[in-house]
Amino acid sequence: MNNTRRTVEAGIDDKKSAVEKPKARVTRRPQARLGSLESEFTRMQDLRHRFGITRGTAYKLAKEGKILTVSLRQPGCTRGVRLVSVASVRTYIHRLWADRIIVKGI
Repeated sequence: MNNTRRTVEAGIDDKKSAVEKPKARVTRRPQARLGSLESEFTRMQDLRHRFGITRGTAYKLAKEGKILTVSLRQPGCTRGVRLVSVASVRTYIHRLWADRIIVKGI
């Protein structure tokens, strides 16, 4: 009620202003359609989002030598970031798929 009273007193009979701004159209693109900006490396925790591989499983696969990782760390620092080669993860997954086809005869 109070809001309506203010608009009438201001000489505007409608709740909308006299000049309306056009609404911006929001479009969302999937990440796969962003072009050829596919990253070569990713962080360990991002593997779950991209491939469904948990961080613990990724460390286990890296220890077994099934996927390739690299640690980026400044000299003298104890902390850094471990990156995983996306190509090595894809190769590992394709190898699992090929082994499944050979074993099951699909």
